[in-house]
Amino acid sequence: MMRRLLVASVALACTLAGCATTSTKEQGALAAVPYETTAQGERVVVVRDYIELQKRDGNDVHVRVQYVWNYDRGLTQRRTWDEQGIAYEAMDMPGMTLNATPAELEWMWKVLRADRHWSQVLKDDMDYYGGFSFREASGPCSQGSRCVHAIVMRDDGRERILHGIFDFATGRLVDDDVDPTLTGIGQRNTSNGEKP
Repeated sequence: MMRRLLVASVALACTLAGCATTSTKEQGALAAVPYETTAQGERVVVVRDYIELQKRDGNDVHVRVQYVWNYDRGLTQRRTWDEQGIAYEAMDMPGMTLNATPAELEWMWKVLRADRHWSQVLKDDMDYYGGFSFREASGPCSQGSRCVHAIVMRDDGRERILHGIFDFATGRLVDDDVDPTLTGIGQRNTSNGEKP
């Protein structure tokens, strides 16, 4: 009884204090991926970083713009600074999902190749693509998720091995057969009665 009360108290305190919800898998991603810690103590990965020309108070000014994924809050943020490095704004964009960075993709493939099933399937002679975002209104790739496509082909696209959706928020493949009708060139020709 006392143990349940202690667990409930800790859970309530964590909820009231706004404890981070980073999973063990996310912590693995952050250990393998370069990230920044904001002044608020939140861990973000910079996905896009560029300079653009904007009108400010009737003047043309160069502004640095970054789109980051906030792993602690599970959302995209847009940050802007002036030429002197003074911050203009940080805007939450919870409806936007960003593509994966090269370091995040490397971590994703490492996770998949360590998986009990996929370690038997994924080989060095295959072509690995992906990282472009996927979002849905409800389900595992809705708000709070960061889902990207994971595609593996063999023989220059003649054979499809995997077209899945990987979620960086959970560190797992949430769908391993996105489009069952999508096949490799060789598989499609064979199903049409052609010789490979």
